[in-house]
Amino acid sequence: MMKELYTVILVPHTGEQFRKWRLSSGLVKAFAALAGVALIAIAILVAHYVAFYQGLTDLRELRLANTELKRQNIDYEVSVEHLNEQVASLQDFVMKLSVMAGLDEAAPLTGAGVGGSLDLDLSTPASAYAQVKDELDRMRGDLSHLEARGRVLERFYQQNRLLLASTPSIWPVRGYFSSTYGHRNDPFTRTRQMHYGIDISTPRGRPVVATADGIILYAARRGTYGNIVVIDHKFGMMTRYAHLSKFNVRAGARVKRGDVVGYVGSSGRSRAPHLHYEVWVDDATVHPLDYILEYYRSFDPRNRPIANAAGP
Repeated sequence: MMKELYTVILVPHTGEQFRKWRLSSGLVKAFAALAGVALIAIAILVAHYVAFYQGLTDLRELRLANTELKRQNIDYEVSVEHLNEQVASLQDFVMKLSVMAGLDEAAPLTGAGVGGSLDLDLSTPASAYAQVKDELDRMRGDLSHLEARGRVLERFYQQNRLLLASTPSIWPVRGYFSSTYGHRNDPFTRTRQMHYGIDISTPRGRPVVATADGIILYAARRGTYGNIVVIDHKFGMMTRYAHLSKFNVRAGARVKRGDVVGYVGSSGRSRAPHLHYEVWVDDATVHPLDYILEYYRSFDPRNRPIANAAGP
């Protein structure tokens, strides 16, 4: 049997001699098979490249989405911390109203919120979301409790408007905290002694106002207090304003909350101009900050400073 052959002729266009090859059918089939394998390999490589490129694109999109989720989680964290601070401030306000009304002791409410950072687990969006949800649920519980307490207080004060007007509840003067209520090292004797009020350092001559309605019991000079005003607010409550430079009231006068009773000075045992302010309830001193409703950052009751006092 004659062997099947294939002839390949190459004819150049330059007039050169043409070339001719004779190939067996087996060799042609081998070349054809090799070409098929090469095409298949190229097709597989192209498919892998397309899949890889698509996967890379998906990865980039996932990274962008993850970055956005982290940003949102951080925003949630900031929002929760801000709400937590507001809840804590409201709790402190309600607690003070309760103390002033005689409905509760001067202690934090159950479940009271505290400030500080909320450490979210940002490893997965689900874990961060769960933490935020738990925190919001806790705050909803606190707010529900506060609403109930607020309704009780609202009814109480509606029935006791005179008590409300006669209860110390505002700042007697603006300034900065130089000494707190409680035991401290006396700045003159250097011994441990009880300080029965708070000291507010502020420029000489600044007006000092009555913190509630009442009657002036005393407006004169008195020992280490220097020039002092004492106001009887009834209901067993009394306030003292010491180290004044001069008076604006006389004994027996009636005053309203916010009326000027004197001016800041440094009379008596004092090293610098400041107001020494005391609150008495049932013949005993109490912490004046528990009887000031307005939140003032420099006098945050949750972070009461302990400093050397300027006087008694």
